[in-house]
Amino acid sequence: MNRINTPTSSSHHILTLQSMRFIFCILILINHFFESTGKLHFYYGGDAGVTFFFILSGFVLSMGCGASIKNGTFKYIQFLRKRLTKIYPLHLVTFTIALCMSFVAGVKFNIIKTIESCCSLLIRNNYENRAL
Repeated sequence: MNRINTPTSSSHHILTLQSMRFIFCILILINHFFESTGKLHFYYGGDAGVTFFFILSGFVLSMGCGASIKNGTFKYIQFLRKRLTKIYPLHLVTFTIALCMSFVAGVKFNIIKTIESCCSLLIRNNYENRAL
């Protein structure tokens, strides 16, 4: 059976998942390396690795929230607030750096077209997901 380490912190680590994270991370890196060369192909890492990380994040979220949902103490707004304060600042920093780099590189940036493209992608993806 998988052993769960409980260090002095409140986080739990399932050793099998930790090793799987390492393996899939290496596969994704190898896949990106071969894609960047353009000569060789390595088909065994990219899609499988990304899918694994999506499944793993769902599993970890369910482990963290499962007990409070079962007990009826889960607060959706509090959950969203915690997730957004954890993820969104890094997103804003990365977006700002990418925007500055594009200006330095002389890339023409049309904010209206960018917003329209993002909205059409969101609408299309939302529609396609509901159709499935």
